[in-house]
Amino acid sequence: MDLLTLQHNAKKQPESYKEEVEMQYEHFQSSLTLFLLNPTSYSKDFGLLLQFLSHMSPKYKKMLKDFPTKLSTLLNDHSRNMHKELRMTIIKSLFLLENKGCLPLENTLPIYFSLFACKDKELNKLVTAHILRSFRMLSKKNGGNKRVRIIKNIVYSFLKDTRDRVPEHALLILILTFNKKIWYGAQTVNIIANACFQGNTRLLVASLNFFLKNDIEEYLDPDLEEKETEETSKLQAAQESYCETLKSMKYSKKTKKKKKKHKKRKLLQEVRMEQKRLRYSSGSTQINLKAIELLYDPQSFSEKLFGYLRTCTETFRVKILMMNVIARLIGVHKLLIFNYYTWVQKYAKPHQEGVTEILGFIVQSVHNLVPPEIVEPILNHLLLNFIGDRSSTQAVVVGINTVLEIVKRCPLVLTEEVARDIAEYKRSRDKYIGSAARGFIHLVREIDPKILPKKDRGKTSEGLEKNNMAYGEEKVNYGVEGIELLGLGDNVDKNKILTDEDFFKLEKIKFAIKMGYKKNEEGKYINEDEDVLELEEIWDLRDEDDDVEEDLDIVKNREFNRFSHRRFDPNDLMSNIKRKRTREERMEIANEGKVGRTYGKPKASGGGTKNEEKEKLKPFMLTRDRHVVVEKKLLSSKERDRIRNKNILKLQKRK
Repeated sequence: MDLLTLQHNAKKQPESYKEEVEMQYEHFQSSLTLFLLNPTSYSKDFGLLLQFLSHMSPKYKKMLKDFPTKLSTLLNDHSRNMHKELRMTIIKSLFLLENKGCLPLENTLPIYFSLFACKDKELNKLVTAHILRSFRMLSKKNGGNKRVRIIKNIVYSFLKDTRDRVPEHALLILILTFNKKIWYGAQTVNIIANACFQGNTRLLVASLNFFLKNDIEEYLDPDLEEKETEETSKLQAAQESYCETLKSMKYSKKTKKKKKKHKKRKLLQEVRMEQKRLRYSSGSTQINLKAIELLYDPQSFSEKLFGYLRTCTETFRVKILMMNVIARLIGVHKLLIFNYYTWVQKYAKPHQEGVTEILGFIVQSVHNLVPPEIVEPILNHLLLNFIGDRSSTQAVVVGINTVLEIVKRCPLVLTEEVARDIAEYKRSRDKYIGSAARGFIHLVREIDPKILPKKDRGKTSEGLEKNNMAYGEEKVNYGVEGIELLGLGDNVDKNKILTDEDFFKLEKIKFAIKMGYKKNEEGKYINEDEDVLELEEIWDLRDEDDDVEEDLDIVKNREFNRFSHRRFDPNDLMSNIKRKRTREERMEIANEGKVGRTYGKPKASGGGTKNEEKEKLKPFMLTRDRHVVVEKKLLSSKERDRIRNKNILKLQKRK
């Protein structure tokens, strides 16, 4: 009787097959003794025997009471040396024993974490999935809070383990428990935050990416450095191959095969560059807001992380992540870390790699509680390094947009000198710079139009006073702002849900009131000069010089002191710049309108006429001396030398 048949029968009738199971257990003990003499050996029969006994343990608890302990001891002592398939068999047997209640999770959890030290990705994925499944089942049970606390302490202790790969996987499990809402509490978040200061770069990067909501498993890969080196070498090889192809295309005939090869290598280089760009991106548009809000003391955590950032010797990629997290914490919790602005400022230069991301961090870290004198040096730095006559178009546009975003969040920092300097770029010959400057002017009109030159204030700004609030002052709304304007002369239900059109109508009514118009009984608007106009006609009286049209998104984002809560994408700083299209892109756009169009039947190629036929049509005087020219071409080199010498002699005789 084989083991599978015995297993099937013993489960149905345990008492009838007790002796056979006991014989198999004795066989296991003798096989275990032989295996311990050579732990690297592999026997398929030994693995099948382990599976059989693990299935029989719940049925014969007294007889096999020592089997779970022996199995766990075997795996704990020889997990690194034993064969891969045997190790997988033992770990699956342990899963079965744990699920059947023969082994408590508190005893098996240290064994699972010790397996992470093995270089076996399949095993690590299997163990991680089982641990998460066990944690979820334990959290659902009633009265399991005490066990959960014990298991949490076990997992937390492995973050300080000295074995390779164990702390990384312990942190990964904690992050996954939070993301999957198994342990969705403040304690888990703060333990993950404390992992930033363990002195392990992998733990630091993984914790930072957790707060940025990036992929974590990639950064905990032990072979990450080798992969990066391999990708760098592949990128260099692709660039060299592309350069060689360019040289060959320059000095040789451009055949179809060479053009195809050139296109393929160019595409390969672009793919490699895009992969590198994505790898070094900090994921600055993402944020794990729930985790950031659950921090016990965000001020002290930010100060501690910033202190480590100033003194650490990590790579620039890791520093970018730290700057991003600190900026997010400052923006969400409205923290005050004044040294952060001056320290990040040294990286805000046009030639710096990833400068748009760094400027995005500066923008995100500014809020209405930051004193204007702290933010003012940043504006001066941007005016000096980005916004200038000798700066490139891209640098000027990014600088103006950065100033605009900073002023949105901290309007008190705006001075008359800065506003007038940037307003001068409205008439720049470069359309991208002019567009960015007009957007800045549009913002200043709403904050304090008097600091602008009179010609840039616009018609709507006449008689208006300064609109921004004092330092530390906050505006509190007790309802939907401006909803009372909808009810001027109309019976409007103020409890209804406002649509986008309602918000847009609110903006038009505000504009009419600013222009001095009031609504009359007929539903039209009249001013002091008794000019009667419709609402749409008043809306058309906006500044004609302003090419930037009012948009519904602009209407909704008027509150400048709320911008620190929004996600900010650094790519928005370059929103005014459009990349020049390549020839392939232009051809693709041109061909879009030609799809399905026919231009008549193509002409059949006749092959042309022969030279003899063409000569018959030529005038005789043109072909009379043709034979002389043909004969000259057919002369040999000796004949040509003879004729040349003969002509030389004739010339000498004439002298």
